[in-house]
Amino acid sequence: MFAVFSSGGKQHRVTEGEVIKLERLTAEPGEEVAPTWSQKVRIIKFKRRKDYMRRQGHRQWFTQLKITGISG
Repeated sequence: MFAVFSSGGKQHRVTEGEVIKLERLTAEPGEEVAPTWSQKVRIIKFKRRKDYMRRQGHRQWFTQLKITGISG
């Protein structure tokens, strides 16, 4: 059995016991939500022979969600 739901403008198809990553969610009272960091993305701008190199990093917040049950 599976369920389809939308979060952050995207639709997700999940089954019971599955762990998925969503965009950062705000916590409602009584809910257990733990936002964590994703892996850092490296951005490098480089022009050869021009003495030009720029480095930048970006790390996006996400919420890891475990599906404990599906009710129909």
